[in-house]
Amino acid sequence: MIEAQLLLDEAKERITNGKILLENERYKLCVSETYYAMFYGAKALVTLKNITPKTLSGTMSEFSKHYVKTKIFPINLARKYFQFEENRKKADYDVIIQFNKPKAESSLEVAISFIKECEKIIK
Repeated sequence: MIEAQLLLDEAKERITNGKILLENERYKLCVSETYYAMFYGAKALVTLKNITPKTLSGTMSEFSKHYVKTKIFPINLARKYFQFEENRKKADYDVIIQFNKPKAESSLEVAISFIKECEKIIK
């Protein structure tokens, strides 16, 4: 439970970072940071099952298996997490791609909702 709380704290810090990046018009970094907020939220949930995935994809897989397929976590938010992986890759590795303010705002809003759902389960 302590590890899950530490991971959730990291997720919240990533949300804070996302807000700062958005305010400073660093949209690409905001999109990446909001993905990582959701990643740490999902990883926090997975650790409650005594599972410690070593990769991003392993976390997604275990999260899906234990929380999405069992309908513990809302499917619409889970889908956003899975879809945001592609945005994260573009933000992290594609120097040409740019994200705009609406995309960054949307990413942040979804990540905030995702973390709130994680908190409900962890508490």
